[in-house]
Amino acid sequence: MDVPDDLVKAKTRVERDLLALPGVTGMGIGLREEGGELLDELAVRVQVDHPRHITEEIPDEIGGLPVSVIVREIQPCVAPDTLRYGDLPGGVMVRNPLVAEGTMGAVVEDAHTAELFGLTCYHVAGGPENDFPHTVWQPVNPPLVVGSTVPRTDHLGRVDRVDVPRTPPLPGSPVLVGLVDAAVFRLDDATSNGRTLSRRIVGRTPGGADLIAKVTATARSSVTQPVRKRGSQTLLTFGRVIANFWTVQWSAGASNTWLIDQAEILADDPRPAEDINPDGIFARPGDSGSLVLDATQPTAVGLLWGANKAGEFGSVEGRIGMMSEIVNVEAQLGVTVPV
Repeated sequence: MDVPDDLVKAKTRVERDLLALPGVTGMGIGLREEGGELLDELAVRVQVDHPRHITEEIPDEIGGLPVSVIVREIQPCVAPDTLRYGDLPGGVMVRNPLVAEGTMGAVVEDAHTAELFGLTCYHVAGGPENDFPHTVWQPVNPPLVVGSTVPRTDHLGRVDRVDVPRTPPLPGSPVLVGLVDAAVFRLDDATSNGRTLSRRIVGRTPGGADLIAKVTATARSSVTQPVRKRGSQTLLTFGRVIANFWTVQWSAGASNTWLIDQAEILADDPRPAEDINPDGIFARPGDSGSLVLDATQPTAVGLLWGANKAGEFGSVEGRIGMMSEIVNVEAQLGVTVPV
């Protein structure tokens, strides 16, 4: 379901004022939601962190679309498939001991040099300022004991570059915005230690059959599109995109940091007999950095970075996922996912 440009412009015109309201933490265009039920029609979705922040200052319609107000908090997914992979694929656990555990979404290629990197989220891998051993490991780092020699066996490499919200929308503004929460890290230590690099994405079972042999294309997501992801925590899950063009508070940063042009995913199991989507969730902590793929094609559409928290308002933790559009990840980091 495509979102017309005039609706995106109407949403953008009022976005700054609405996001300045107390408790408003996100805004996008997607499926209308009433009483927890999704309807097959477009609406402007406004996210608040508590029912007390549903006020008359939030309009009933924007650009001719009805407004759906959703009470939800999005948290970064930061652990498990703990298997060590000698042939490094996408969808496996990685860790920075100073930062978090998460998922390496895929092995990607520098758009200019063709060097191969691992792709994940910034809030999983940290920044390029960190030196060994506080860099990226798979599956986890050995105990870091002061005065001891740290074996490099499971070390992958240091972070090469990142992109996060850090641009003021207007000169002098204290607000910072960005398109992605993403990082790529080098794989030189991995190959030096005898590991090989693979374009495949791991499947449902750790060490089992692959989900796909490689990503063959990237594209923007669209509303109602069925998708899937393989993360180190919840492994293979399915969902569908229910909103695009989200501007959402980035809770991995300060309160004045926002991610724009994000997409929202609802856990949706098309094949319940196969026991996919355990407990009706799409992602949990440890899945950040997963590639989000079209449900039937080897096309990447996003980089997962967050999921909703369990809350007192009846929300199931991880039922909603939040991702950056993969085309923005490629552009911001200067990499290509398919080869």
